[in-house]
Amino acid sequence: MDRARHLRNYDLHSWTGIALGFFVFIVAFSGSIALFDEELKTWEDPARRLAPVETPIAIDGEFRAFLAEQQDEGELTSASLKFPDVIEPYYHGYAFINDADGQFHRHERRWNPENGDILPERGEGLSVWLLDFHRDLMWPDALGGRTIGRSLVG
Repeated sequence: MDRARHLRNYDLHSWTGIALGFFVFIVAFSGSIALFDEELKTWEDPARRLAPVETPIAIDGEFRAFLAEQQDEGELTSASLKFPDVIEPYYHGYAFINDADGQFHRHERRWNPENGDILPERGEGLSVWLLDFHRDLMWPDALGGRTIGRSLVG
């Protein structure tokens, strides 16, 4: 093998190693932070910082009203209510709806366990973005979306 070809192969090997090493570093670093997903969500959202309640009030009526609101959008396929615990010290209700176009929607609502008031929605923050980035690199849909992104990370 001549010297020029050897140098080209050496350079290709070096730059490929640097690029792949940087990629592995990004995935590992984002994963080490994504491990603290629940803690970051608590930090981001003041509603998660409620003190645990010894005996939460019953919110059956509020949950039924929430489900009735969601049924106006389409067919209710599933619903669930998560009771307060140490990590999420509030009621957390979910409704899964299929609309007339066949689109699937997830709706959620949170209630204060002391008085049944609806807690404000915070939206998605850094923790959700970081978890999505770690899982699938937020790979563009035009290039294959989550399937390609998760395959690359895997």
